[in-house]
Amino acid sequence: MTWRRYALILPIPLVMWQPANRLIESWWHYGFSMGYGPFRIQLTRPAREQLAELMVDTAPVEPGDTVAGYAVTSGFGPRVSPCPGCSSNHGGVDLATPVGTPLHAPQAVEVSCFWDSGGGGLVADIWLGVENYKALHLDTCEDGTYAAGEVFATTGNTGNGTGPHLDWRQKVNGEWVKPTKGVLESALSGQPLQPSAPLTALSDETLFCAIGAAEGTLSDDCAPNHNYFGHRDPGNGVTNLGAFSYQHGASSPAEADQKQLQRLRNAEKAIQAQAVGKFGQPLSTAALAAALDLWNQAPKAGQDFVTHLATFDPSPQQIVAARSQSFIDPATGALDAPGLGNDMSRVQYDQTRRTNELLEQLK
Repeated sequence: MTWRRYALILPIPLVMWQPANRLIESWWHYGFSMGYGPFRIQLTRPAREQLAELMVDTAPVEPGDTVAGYAVTSGFGPRVSPCPGCSSNHGGVDLATPVGTPLHAPQAVEVSCFWDSGGGGLVADIWLGVENYKALHLDTCEDGTYAAGEVFATTGNTGNGTGPHLDWRQKVNGEWVKPTKGVLESALSGQPLQPSAPLTALSDETLFCAIGAAEGTLSDDCAPNHNYFGHRDPGNGVTNLGAFSYQHGASSPAEADQKQLQRLRNAEKAIQAQAVGKFGQPLSTAALAAALDLWNQAPKAGQDFVTHLATFDPSPQQIVAARSQSFIDPATGALDAPGLGNDMSRVQYDQTRRTNELLEQLK
């Protein structure tokens, strides 16, 4: 495994203590970052270092603009110093935010907090992959790794300034630049950044073969077997048709497949929106295949799958556990799997079998 070092400033006391399991989890998904105040070592796994393609407003923030309802009162670059000790070459943009205005994680982010004795007051240092943002003059701030939408700080009136406000800064390729609207608006509004690219790496053919194998309607080489042409559902006794065991009215297996593929694509949008809201990025290919297969088997369970995941890129064991837990009705706490006898051991066996079939097809 190859590692890349993004920044190394020594000698600086490095402080980062957390339980080993949390450290490993953070390292696996977000890379490894250690630092004290504004100084840090940032190490990331190359497979993780690129953020998901996101819909981000790249328009620059200008004085007179309004971002998430807050007026921009000072722009980036040269200006007349507004107060003693205030800069005449502004490194960010100022917004008129009352004390206590919450700042939200725009997607899964790591935040560290420090006091800037140079006039910035309490500062949040925010890392999105290899990009860096800073929020100055805060009232509160707490170190940690945050899921999309979670509050990591509140704005205030610390350090130098003419009153309560947020000073927001953005660094690209190691240089401070005029901040753009997208991430700032997400931080102020609490609306997570959304993927702009298609949310799937799964073609219709891949879904057809993988879910068909899990359903037992297709062989491992994606050839239809006798179940493909019609079989009775063990849960409700209705006749299933096609690769996906469709039972909502179709004149042929091919028509059934097309209708269910459309339903699955609609379900995919909702599932990936859940994932982006929870993890800041869409599910991995394996997790998405597992989610759609579960939705195909039991839509209510499929809707709950993401809530039981600890990560967007789970291990096979984590997939099986989340799938099994999704059959528990959250309203009653009771297992709701009549087709499997409402027996958790049978549910776990079935989810293991189906997951193994899916992952074999994805190879």
